[in-house]
Order: sequence, then structure tokens, then C-alpha cells
Amino acid sequence: MRRKAILGTFAVLALVAGVAGFGEVRHILSARYLEEHLDRDLAAATDGVYRLRLRRTAFDALHRTFTAWDFSIAPDSLALDRQRAAGTSSDLRMSLSAASLRLEQVDLWKLLAGGVAVGTVTLDRPTVNISLDRRASSADPPKPARMPHQLLSAISHPVRVDEFVIKKGSVHFSEIAKNGARPGTMRFEEVNVTMRGITNQHAAASLPCRVDVHTLLVGVGPADLTLDYDLAAPQLLLRYRGRIGRMPATNFNEMLVDLEGLRVTSGVLDSTWFDFDVHEDRATGRVQVLYHDLSSEVVDKVTRDSGVGEKLKTFLNNTFVVTSANPPTPDVPALVVPVRKERVPKDNLFRFLWVIVREGVYETLGIRKTS
Repeated sequence: MRRKAILGTFAVLALVAGVAGFGEVRHILSARYLEEHLDRDLAAATDGVYRLRLRRTAFDALHRTFTAWDFSIAPDSLALDRQRAAGTSSDLRMSLSAASLRLEQVDLWKLLAGGVAVGTVTLDRPTVNISLDRRASSADPPKPARMPHQLLSAISHPVRVDEFVIKKGSVHFSEIAKNGARPGTMRFEEVNVTMRGITNQHAAASLPCRVDVHTLLVGVGPADLTLDYDLAAPQLLLRYRGRIGRMPATNFNEMLVDLEGLRVTSGVLDSTWFDFDVHEDRATGRVQVLYHDLSSEVVDKVTRDSGVGEKLKTFLNNTFVVTSANPPTPDVPALVVPVRKERVPKDNLFRFLWVIVREGVYETLGIRKTS
């Protein structure tokens, strides 16, 4: 009888502790608490430039799920004005917004202990905008970009996410040339991503984090990309490969006209593949672009017109520089371009992965960068 009473007492205490614990978790995951603390930490980490906003959240202790709706991370206009006035503004800007973020199979006890352990995280319909203005100048040298594995390793408490899923996202990368007036834009639409094995616990990170991406390049070209990313390595270590399907070459004018002063007038990209190994910020790999009937004209980046000087450049470009097809004839093997490139310290991971593929594409087509 006494034993049953003791066990009953412990059961009641455990229940009270559990309810109190769940109450603490519910408070931590409330929209007001999260927005206040995450916004403060984000502002401190970015010199007040970026702020976080969050509309509402819901926590279900029974099913161990958490959902946040309508959240965004964006630059603060007043902070940007202060940086411009002080001559310390950066040439890179980013923003993120999403319809919802859902966490499933949340380990509540780990959360109470200060850690994060989640089965699945789903980010629904995110929009990411990245802009680079090469005309911008700062009195201070640009700060090195921190890679995702460095940011993850810097978190003091243990983090484990078994699967991170992005559904129906879009990523727009815009860049203004030093002598340009408007940004050239590369769009990735219908972005669907699955990442597996995200952790900052090196003992558990025996296998690289696998990232599978399915997207539409400039909204029309089907692309499948895969990264095997070693999150435990002290420096950038990954393998990056992918394929891009058939698409009209003229769709790249969104980027080429304003960034490179080049307008594609005809041509079809039949297929593209690439394969890179990145070790300590150095990418080594190959790119092959199969295409036919390519022609282009040189235009002024500011006016977008083709004057007398541009017409002469167009003639020389199409005659001696830009290759109209790869392979040039059916009996000639298709060109495969080797690429070796070191990451510029200020370039984030997304830009670096785009630049190494772009370099191989440009060299295959005979495009000479002018930005």
C-alpha cells in the first residue's frame, strides 16, 4: 500500500512537472516571445540591419508540433540610411518571407534543456531575394560571409533536424554591374528542397548533409541539383552536381542584358550538366552545355539600345567570339569546360554555387564578362 502511495506521489509530481514544462515550452514558442528574442539576436548579429517579424504561432504539445505563420526577415530602412551616411553600407542585401514554418516530432525535453531536436521542418512558399550592387562602395573592407556550417557550429546548444523541406519557394538573385544602371536577375521558381542530416553534433555527423533541389531555372528550365555538404568540416567541403533541361536561350536575357550588355536573339539550350568538388573554398569541376542556333547582339547596359558601336561589337561577337552551337557539328565531340575557382570571402554559399556554374556556361558560349 505504501509503495503504491509513493508511486502515486511520484506520478503526480511527474505530471505537475510535465505540465509546468509544457507551459514553459508554450511560452517560449509564443509569437511575442519568439519575435522579441529572435529579432533582438538577429539585429545584434547584423549591426541592426536585419529585423524579424512574426504574425502568429501555435504549439500542440500532444502531437509535438509547432507552426509559425507569416514571418519575414528583411533589412531595416533606417539602419541602411545610417550605414550609407557613415559610408559603411554593404553591397549585398537579402530578404526572406514565408507563408508558414512547421516543426514536427519536436523533442520537448530537449527543448526545455536548451537544445533543439526535430524530426521534420517544413518551410512553405518562401521567397528569397538576394541583391548585389557592385556600384556600392564602402570605406571599410567587406566582411567575410559566414558559411552555413560555420553558423551552425557557432550555436552553443545541440541542434538536430532530421529533415528540412522547402515547398514551392522562389529565389531571385539580382546583380548590378559596376557600369550598369539596372540589375540583371536570375530567377529560380517552384523551388522544392529536401535536406537530411542537419546537426552541429560532430559525433552524429558521420555522413554529409544531403541536399536535393528541384526547381525551374528562370521559370522554364527544369533543374535537379544535389549537394553532399560536410557540416562537421572546419572549412567549406562539399560535392555539388546537377542537370538542367531544355529551354530557350532568350530566357537568360533577364540577366544578360543589364548585367553583361548582351541580348540573346535566338537559340536553344538542349541540356546542361555540371559536377564540382569544393574543398577549403576552392571549387574544381566540369560543365557541359549542349545548345544550337545561338545568336546575340551587344547592347548598352544603360539605354539597352544597340547603336553603331554596339552593332560593330555584335558583328565581331557573333563572328569571332560567341559559339553558335555545342557541338559545332555532329561529327565533333561536344565541349566540356573545366572550371577552377576560389570563393571570394564576401560571397555567400548561394552566390558561390551559382558563380562556378555560370563561369562554365559563359566559357562554353564564348561570353566575356564585362561587369
